[in-house]
Amino acid sequence: MSRTKSQQVILIATLLFAGWHLGSSFYIVAKARLAQYLIQLSWEKSLETGQPVKPWEWADTFPVARLKHKDSSLFILEGASGRSLAFGPGLHSGLSSLAGEQKHIIIAGHRDTHFAFLEHVIVGDQFELEKQTDSSSKTYRVSEIRIVSEDDSSLLAGRFADQLTLVTCYPFHGLTQNADQRYVVIAHPVSTS
Repeated sequence: MSRTKSQQVILIATLLFAGWHLGSSFYIVAKARLAQYLIQLSWEKSLETGQPVKPWEWADTFPVARLKHKDSSLFILEGASGRSLAFGPGLHSGLSSLAGEQKHIIIAGHRDTHFAFLEHVIVGDQFELEKQTDSSSKTYRVSEIRIVSEDDSSLLAGRFADQLTLVTCYPFHGLTQNADQRYVVIAHPVSTS
């Protein structure tokens, strides 16, 4: 094979590889946006019926809350499993709850889709969390932002505190899928008095 022919083959292979990765990126973002639309429809149906409604027939989750920050609004799904997080941020059901006495709410989301905006959140920013069950809402102000190891259990230290904790992988623009750090945004309720 001539040198020119080899260079052409390498160029074509490189372009195909880059195109495949670019297409994969667009697919992930498109899936995330379409899912939020379908989840919004199920949220509205849940409000009408008073019962949890799945966003699509085969879903193993349903919307439990809506999180608002500045001009953005995200629907939060029940559970923070990989299957749920592919479609939206998820409530860590085993660690937190939107009902009862437990007031510490932990929500996880992917750094490259739904929680990408956390990179620009600063101390003092506010979030509004609306519960699906009773349409009540609470405003939280960001009090702390931390970067911790994925094994750090300090998130549970405030388990019984009245706070909202948002968690995503870190760094935001990492080149690997397996990030071993977490970006943690901690917010406390805004006093109503």
